Amino acid sequence: MLISLPPEQTPVVQECYQGNGQSYRGTSSTTITGKKCQPWSSMVPHRHMKTPERYPDAGLTMNYCRNPDYCRNPDGDVNGPWCYTMSPRKLFDYCDVPQCGKLLSFLEGDDFSDKCSVISPIQICKRKALS
Repeated sequence: MLISLPPEQTPVVQECYQGNGQSYRGTSSTTITGKKCQPWSSMVPHRHMKTPERYPDAGLTMNYCRNPDYCRNPDGDVNGPWCYTMSPRKLFDYCDVPQCGKLLSFLEGDDFSDKCSVISPIQICKRKALS
């Protein structure tokens, strides 16, 4: 009797976030203003209470093991994933991560419609009908 086991499944990491981003587990480590994220386990340059120990279900422990400055949303902030910054003058900032499925204005290009849909990290835009 031959028993076949299912292949090991690798978790899918999306580079966009759903809802408020609390479940985001992507790899972004840069804010919307271009600042580098402070590691969650570090208290330099900013002391904070959002540690892996205090938020064990927020992905900060896993984050710490891989690269502790990935963006997260441990407290369910309605504006999406954020991080403490490495800038002594800026405590925290929101991360440069798109919301999955959100419509965005398309800024350039006559060949595309004025709205694009972000699905995972890919933007899908409808081409304008040729006249």
